Amino acid sequence: MNMAKYDNDIIVIKGNGDEIKSYSIKELKKKAGSKKEVYINNGLEKVKIEGVSLEKLIGSLDFNLRERPVISIEDSDGNSNRFPMSIALEVDRVYLVYKIDGEPIVEYNPSYGTLVVIDTTTKNANSWITNVKTLNIQ
Repeated sequence: MNMAKYDNDIIVIKGNGDEIKSYSIKELKKKAGSKKEVYINNGLEKVKIEGVSLEKLIGSLDFNLRERPVISIEDSDGNSNRFPMSIALEVDRVYLVYKIDGEPIVEYNPSYGTLVVIDTTTKNANSWITNVKTLNIQ
């Protein structure tokens, strides 16, 4: 119920700068939402995340990924981080997250925005990409 007010926030997926698809948080939850535990605070604390793995999200698109070695993740301020596609498509490794410990991300920590990209192999929340707005497959 507490997620309903964020259901219309969207993530845009692009291929070389052209929009391929956009999803609302409501659509993401229906698509292939899953739960996973990750560590934060240098591995001292464990939290439960809810989101969609990038491998499921990107893999479901009708888009040729063979010649696209990188995914660029842009936040609401226009800053971008790049992930090798081999990491982004690794099964259950990188998640587009909308909930942490049962709370919408923005309520868990307002500085995170409504969507966060998390590499589940990291042990520190400082490496998370926050306020995510666009995924650009390059």
